[in-house]
Amino acid sequence: MDGASGELFWILGLIPLSAVILALLGRVAAKREPWEFEATPERHRWLIRAYERALRTMKDLEFDLQTGSLSEKEHAELKASYKQRAIALRRELDRHRQAAVRRIAGGKSTSLSGEERDVLEKLVARQRARMKK
Repeated sequence: MDGASGELFWILGLIPLSAVILALLGRVAAKREPWEFEATPERHRWLIRAYERALRTMKDLEFDLQTGSLSEKEHAELKASYKQRAIALRRELDRHRQAAVRRIAGGKSTSLSGEERDVLEKLVARQRARMKK
């Protein structure tokens, strides 16, 4: 290979490698918490209500299927949609809870109600007990 074609070979080889590195960095960055829990207690409460609504709606869909208000096809489509929504909401709720537990374990305050703080303190205590075993 002459100098120019060798250079081109290396450049073309670096492009896919760069794409892979960027994709991996994007996945690592996505795992970080992009929000401050203290600024979003209302969001946490909203998530709880939305999750419970999704579960109630799935239950209502079963009733609608049994009474003939929905066809099998409509029921399957709606149930799949609400199930995916419930799963996504549950994951986000879990991220909120884990962040709050880490903040409390680190001695940082959160703007939670007293009842919510008590529940989180119990979770932290339980986790610390598991870590000691």
